[in-house]
Amino acid sequence: MTDESIEQLVEEIQSGVEQLAKRSQRSLPVLHPPPSRDTLASRIKQLPVPPPPSYLGFLTRHNGWDNFWIGYSLLGVDGPHTERALEDIRVTVDEDTWAQKKYFPDQVATKFAERERKKPNFVHLPNHIIFATNFNGGLGVFDSRTRGDDLEMGVILWTPAGITDRHANFEAMLKAALRETQAALQGS
Repeated sequence: MTDESIEQLVEEIQSGVEQLAKRSQRSLPVLHPPPSRDTLASRIKQLPVPPPPSYLGFLTRHNGWDNFWIGYSLLGVDGPHTERALEDIRVTVDEDTWAQKKYFPDQVATKFAERERKKPNFVHLPNHIIFATNFNGGLGVFDSRTRGDDLEMGVILWTPAGITDRHANFEAMLKAALRETQAALQGS
């Protein structure tokens, strides 16, 4: 996986989603210009674990991507679009953490980490990188439990009701987005 292969996928998805949005009069996808190096470096330091190289490569070229796929927006590192996404993510994480504490009052964060190791479908969101939101409770999450030798991580599409989809990594998620976008273009 190279930055060029990720960028090619991004360009193809952007083109397809733009066509779909124009046909259905939905909001156009917005691929934001790159952030400054300093801003990117500062944001990376705030993450619970280092991001996978593929997503870091995306962020060096694009400061987020609004309406990129099935209602999801990819987080940038700064700007109003990122602040809006971060606020939505904060609310979702706070509600999920509150629910976990309510229904599992005897467990603390260390117990949640242990529970995550035993139950792959249990996700304690603060232990992972959340990189996308659909502004309706759905989050794109890099599953830090799956970090490989290449430093890539699996992608989970998470909702309060559970995991709705899994992808081997960021590139695999983008390929799924492209397939679905192309299918939608052919079907409309």
